[in-house]
Amino acid sequence: MQATITPNSFSGFGIFDIGSESAKNRHMFRSLDVVWVKSYAVNIASFTGGSVFANKTDKFSAGETVTLNIEPSSGYRLKNISAYKTGDAGTPVGLTGSNNNRIFTMPAYDVTIVAEFFNESTGINVIEAGDLLVSTFYYNLQGAQLKKPQQFGVYIIKETYQSGKVKVKKICLNGD
Repeated sequence: MQATITPNSFSGFGIFDIGSESAKNRHMFRSLDVVWVKSYAVNIASFTGGSVFANKTDKFSAGETVTLNIEPSSGYRLKNISAYKTGDAGTPVGLTGSNNNRIFTMPAYDVTIVAEFFNESTGINVIEAGDLLVSTFYYNLQGAQLKKPQQFGVYIIKETYQSGKVKVKKICLNGD
């Protein structure tokens, strides 16, 4: 038995032929109209600080509900997520939902998903024992770099360590 699908790009229909050949070389055919269902992709890039997954990896039909699951990496949170027509960032696709889930209705075109995550750490750098201090710079409150301050006043000290960590602190020299 042989099956052939021949699309007709003008009407969106095609012919589905099923044929079989007997030992006497006789053919029997039956034809059916087939409606071609166009499907569209959801393109999700890789992001620093987390991942986004659609509810299926196959393509979607126009009008189908797409669910996005958002998975921030440890120490990260979602800052922003948006969707737009692939190749045309000026054509947004509306997302609904909150927290780590978003939903949209698949339009009749491919969609690109863009997400941004941020590190929710405290911003405090812990300097490990043995991490060597490699440079120290002094600044006045106007931001001008100075030699080590000798006069009374308020100054900013920036220390850079071998690991690349930076510690910034404010000091007040008052003569005590």
